[in-house]
This record gives sequence, C-alpha cells and structure tokens, in this order.
Amino acid sequence: MAVCQEIGVTGERVSDFVKDTGAVAGINAGGFYDPDGKGNGAFPDGLTMHDGLLVHNNIRDQAVNIVGFNDQGKLVIGNMTAKQLAEKNCA
Repeated sequence: MAVCQEIGVTGERVSDFVKDTGAVAGINAGGFYDPDGKGNGAFPDGLTMHDGLLVHNNIRDQAVNIVGFNDQGKLVIGNMTAKQLAEKNCA
C-alpha cells in the first residue's frame, strides 16, 4: 500500500504511485474528505495505516469497516477501531 507523502497538504495520483513504486498496477482503495474545499485529495477519510503505523485518523475511536492486510500478509476484514487494527498488527 502506498500513501501520499504529504498527507494533509496534497494528494497524489494512483498512476504516480504505480510509477514511483515500480508496481504493475494500482487501485485507489480509499475515500477522501475536503474540509477546506481545495479538492486536492490531501485528507483520506477514516483510518489509514502504512508500514504498521496509523498515519491518519479523522474518526477518533469510532469503529469502521476495514479491509487491509496484517504484517503476515493475511487479509483483515471487519468493523474495527484504530486500536483494534494495531492489535491485529495491520500494516
């Protein structure tokens, strides 16, 4: 999974992530919110984890539907909080 280098400042195109990481393809798997009306994709909506770290959380302790992978590469699906994601070693 790739995340914007400047979360909260500006977003990036999926095609740029593909090129920068040497991937074959990419899928935009998240939604975004736009609190200041800039329309630049800077703010992912919900919980965003990258390399085992919570890099964005605009829902505090609320449980939301999650699809991701843990540190063993196993699929993790369910309604979870940020704390529960960390307990499942999501990456």
